[in-house]
Amino acid sequence: MGTLLSFLAGRILNALPVFLLKRLLPTKEVAHQIELRLRSENAIVVQKSDVPSIRIFLEITNLSSLELRLDRVLIELWFGQPTLDMTIMQRPILRPHSTLTDLLAVHYLSSVQQRQIEQFEAVQPGFGQIHMYMLAYFDSKVGPIEVKKTIERNRI
Repeated sequence: MGTLLSFLAGRILNALPVFLLKRLLPTKEVAHQIELRLRSENAIVVQKSDVPSIRIFLEITNLSSLELRLDRVLIELWFGQPTLDMTIMQRPILRPHSTLTDLLAVHYLSSVQQRQIEQFEAVQPGFGQIHMYMLAYFDSKVGPIEVKKTIERNRI
């Protein structure tokens, strides 16, 4: 029964004119209904091969009744200090009440960045934290939506 009501509410919202929809669903309210997080506990992967890189797997859940299009995600990653910036430029559509689980950010590491990460990993556990600051932008029927998220972890 709850799924049917949610479906009908989404249909009604999509049928409303944009000016009315903007009054019913302010962008700040919709932003609170979007969850941005790491996909799992092992979502940050540092590859120390011939071409060192870092991969971050993200998950976005759209709890709103609106269809959203991801515009971009900006990521600033700190290993004790600012280490690198990444951008995800994929533009998938997030249907209402759905989750996107295959969002991947890849950054190829310079020798300075690689050294910073190695020094951070060599320090005693619990000494520092990894900080990840994310800023995601979405396009929607009610206008552009911005979601900020900070994640802190002790280890990769």
